[in-house]
Amino acid sequence: MNVMTTNTTSLEEKVEFLVKMVESLTASLKEKDDQMTFVMKRLLDLIGKRLVNEEVQHENLPQELGEQSNVQFSKDPQPTINEVVTTNQLKELIKETIKDQVECVIQPSYTYAKMYFYRIDHIKMLASYQPPKFQ
Repeated sequence: MNVMTTNTTSLEEKVEFLVKMVESLTASLKEKDDQMTFVMKRLLDLIGKRLVNEEVQHENLPQELGEQSNVQFSKDPQPTINEVVTTNQLKELIKETIKDQVECVIQPSYTYAKMYFYRIDHIKMLASYQPPKFQ
């Protein structure tokens, strides 16, 4: 039995393509993870510097104002981002967002593709038209 195939891909080619795709996604996720780690370290450094600066300002301000001012300064520090959202939670949120975006872009290879054009579906036929019957 002779079979004619055109523009078809073998199973090996599909597997090879999927392996390459997984490798590229893994590399991309590793790169994004490294970027997130860098940003988190930088964020923690900035928060640490800000807290140190705020403590210095809170200590110096009451001395500068003297006893003439009625302004009350609270010694309770404001909640930091680490108390509100942990680093691991932030990393997981970013990873899930990246994965969702990547999954939306990739279309599965098993989707059905019509072999004819869209306009063929919308051709208007006469009311008396009867399709041919092959036996």
